[in-house]
Amino acid sequence: MRIDDGIELPAPGSDAFYRAIVETAASPYAVIDESLVLRYVSPSITNLLGWLPAEWIGRSIAELLAPESLEVASVGLRDLRSAPEDPEWVGAPVR
Repeated sequence: MRIDDGIELPAPGSDAFYRAIVETAASPYAVIDESLVLRYVSPSITNLLGWLPAEWIGRSIAELLAPESLEVASVGLRDLRSAPEDPEWVGAPVR
């Protein structure tokens, strides 16, 4: 797929397409594992909070979230595990 100024875009629906969306979005995105450890943090975290994504990969979200937000995130992850076909977005304030 090509846009007007000649830039080649990944094919819609491809992994590269979705990665391009996440990596260029203004809002930060993160992937956490079942232990609440960050496995991916999008580049927009730098603009928002001044942190480089690499500084957070492998760290627990407990270091990032306000204490009251950790329980919200834990419940959200538990709910996702029990009903993966019906995911919900969970927002939680950071420190």
